[in-house]
Amino acid sequence: MRVRIPRSFVLLVDYAKMRFCSCAAGMTERSVKIQEEFMLNDLCLRVNEFDEVLGYSSKKECHRILHNTTPLHRAFSLFLFRHSPLPKSGLQLLVQRRSSSKFTFPTLWSNTCCSHPIANIPQETVEENALGVKWAAARKVEHELGICAYTYMPVSNVHFLTRIVYFALNEPSGSDQWAEHELDYILVSVLPKSVDFSEGPCIVNRNPEEVSDVLWMDREQMKQFFQLEPLTSMVDCGPNLSCMDFTPWFRALALGGYLDRLWRWSEALCSGDQRLFDEEDSFWDRSAIIRLNS
Repeated sequence: MRVRIPRSFVLLVDYAKMRFCSCAAGMTERSVKIQEEFMLNDLCLRVNEFDEVLGYSSKKECHRILHNTTPLHRAFSLFLFRHSPLPKSGLQLLVQRRSSSKFTFPTLWSNTCCSHPIANIPQETVEENALGVKWAAARKVEHELGICAYTYMPVSNVHFLTRIVYFALNEPSGSDQWAEHELDYILVSVLPKSVDFSEGPCIVNRNPEEVSDVLWMDREQMKQFFQLEPLTSMVDCGPNLSCMDFTPWFRALALGGYLDRLWRWSEALCSGDQRLFDEEDSFWDRSAIIRLNS
């Protein structure tokens, strides 16, 4: 069944495409200006520790440190997997490197897409079945990575698993006026197996104002990056990355074992084995709010 996309969502995607600039000349200045506009104009949902909405504040107000903290606000972290083009290799996770023009955590690697539902778009405030944050994820995955959510990631295939809370000062060091203090919805989606990455245009068309690089990461690479356990085999891990090259929330999820459980849940979803899926699904409590040490 196709999911009907609200007209306001379509207009917002069109607006994001109009703002996309592929010119190398003046990229940094333009990118910084666009990030400033987002910081001032996007209204985040301020929440309490129980995820109850208290009001709305600009993205700038929600990320600028005042009295040693920042307002707790609602966010999402999307983990988008694909079936590996290599035989018997399981799923691969799309990770991105944040643009250098980002105010928070520039140049660090992170999960597929991290952002916020905004009050400017009414359907992103919908509470039922985490639908609001799912719409926000669909909007941002197209804006940041050029992935057509309608085709490849309809909200019916975006799965809410749990919520986390964390506070993290800005990294890399040098801009200590910013921080993240988020109540973060963990969302997972798996691209259809029919998507062919060997032929035709790639479905990922990153926006350089948001994303400087992307990588499809498998579990062996993840183990190597985070030194979680001895590798079962030597792998070509592409970029020479270490734990501190990733954002604090991604590090905390990886080192806390949650990233591996996300992988297992996603592979169980694709397996067709109901018993295995039920076993993996029982790990996730949709009513829980997990506090991470980032």
